Amino acid sequence: EKDEAILNMEGEITLAIDSPTKKCQAEFSIGQDLNFNTVDAVPSFQEKPLVTIGMFLIDEQFNLVNRLGLDPNRVWNFLVEVENGYLSSNPYHNNTHAADVTHRFATFLTLCRLRVSLLSDLEVLAGLVAAILHDYLHPGTNNAFQVNAGAPVAILHNNSHVLENHSAMRGLLLLKGENTPTNFLSTLPQIQRRMVRDIVIDMILA
Repeated sequence: EKDEAILNMEGEITLAIDSPTKKCQAEFSIGQDLNFNTVDAVPSFQEKPLVTIGMFLIDEQFNLVNRLGLDPNRVWNFLVEVENGYLSSNPYHNNTHAADVTHRFATFLTLCRLRVSLLSDLEVLAGLVAAILHDYLHPGTNNAFQVNAGAPVAILHNNSHVLENHSAMRGLLLLKGENTPTNFLSTLPQIQRRMVRDIVIDMILA
């Protein structure tokens, strides 16, 4: 049912990456193998590694859509929007890097058994969101460059953790507003939304 709902909503994109999403665990050991090479797998994911890996981990590996009652269409919309915000012209802080960090975070949770022994579903979700967002809209230069250039983004964030603050702020705006198509947290109680937000900010700024 979920795949049909997403297909109706996202048409061409779903057709392009639905099959690789199904292959994630069997062929690539997403979220389970630190030797997995995200760069090599990008062609298999139809150039959408962050959507593919993110959806697999949130929906299938950790079963958070069912366990937390999340809207899978909004999870999908969120991932598509975030992946589009990673600049293809950025040689390092791009969508492949974000997908790789997300995969490795999930792998550490799995191999160290943190998922079952220490962390709640909300904490796992927040960690995945932080990994997905951590370099969102990264321009390809560092904080010092932004500050020295007097860039608007540096002024906006008072020269403090400029790019990290910007990634967190802009990414979390996608998770605000009851009717926002990317806000898959809208079904959670306010206290849980605040918890996810606080963890995401702490992790990205760490």
